[in-house]
Amino acid sequence: MNPGDEMIIDDCWNRIGIWRTSGEACEKIETYVHCRNCPVYAQAGKTLLDRPLNDQQLDEHTITVHDHTPDETNILKAFSIFRIGHEWFGMDVDLLSEICPIHEIHRLPHNRDSFLKGLINVHGSIVVCMSVGALLGKTAADRADDNYQTSRMLIMHIGNDRIAFPVTETSGSLRLDENKLGEPPAPNKLSKTSIVKGMHRTDDRDIGIIDREKLITSIQEHLA
Repeated sequence: MNPGDEMIIDDCWNRIGIWRTSGEACEKIETYVHCRNCPVYAQAGKTLLDRPLNDQQLDEHTITVHDHTPDETNILKAFSIFRIGHEWFGMDVDLLSEICPIHEIHRLPHNRDSFLKGLINVHGSIVVCMSVGALLGKTAADRADDNYQTSRMLIMHIGNDRIAFPVTETSGSLRLDENKLGEPPAPNKLSKTSIVKGMHRTDDRDIGIIDREKLITSIQEHLA
């Protein structure tokens, strides 16, 4: 495709998706719950982002690099926000590859690891399902992470492995300055080491921001 060529995108999300104003709904909504979870919607976004810029767009987006030196003391990072039980947490957005409806979890026989929940089928592939709630030191009653109407399954990429974990609810994302996080809570008796590195307070909730490296290390230890 050349710059300036007209790009035609089938915006099915407006015709038969959740943003339709009338008519029958797409059959995929039952599977993906929301258009933003559908691979068709994702591919359309990728196509738009990958399109070549025309001369006018290049001029509008050109900046003088030496006039925009970043302030390394105030770099914002994006975190995906979710709830486990009654508590809210944030995780690096780039660790997550997908948010999907709750899947049936096939329990593993003779498994005594409270962190390892079992296996699920995601788009035809077998994915290990784990409990981040258990890793955070939550009791089974506190976690209650897969039996609500709002529950979702988050799919995480760690190296070549895909890990799924259920959460009670998701709430979009936030961009935060990690240098301004509050003190993290002390580990409880169910968790030897806290993987929460700090707290972010909003008007209506406290959000525990999960330490990326501690989370990855903990998951790899359970997979070993």
